[in-house]
Amino acid sequence: AEMEQRRGGVYAIYFDDNSNVIGYRVLLSGTTRNCSGGKSPWNTWISCEETGRGQCFQVTADPRHPNFGRPQETKLGGNGGNFEA
Repeated sequence: AEMEQRRGGVYAIYFDDNSNVIGYRVLLSGTTRNCSGGKSPWNTWISCEETGRGQCFQVTADPRHPNFGRPQETKLGGNGGNFEA
């Protein structure tokens, strides 16, 4: 979500085989002005902040993944920047 003052994040909506919503989860919170992000080759999601000292984070929506529920700051962000997806 592209929110100011560390109110943004990444969210997942889970569906069953009949397209019914069966769950919702916050995957990343406390970020500022997250851009849309994109899927990584590892089947995770990269989300970057569009702010002066922003960072890039990797999250997973798969509860079987070892990093589920543990967003990882990536090396893409370096010392911070204003990243646009």
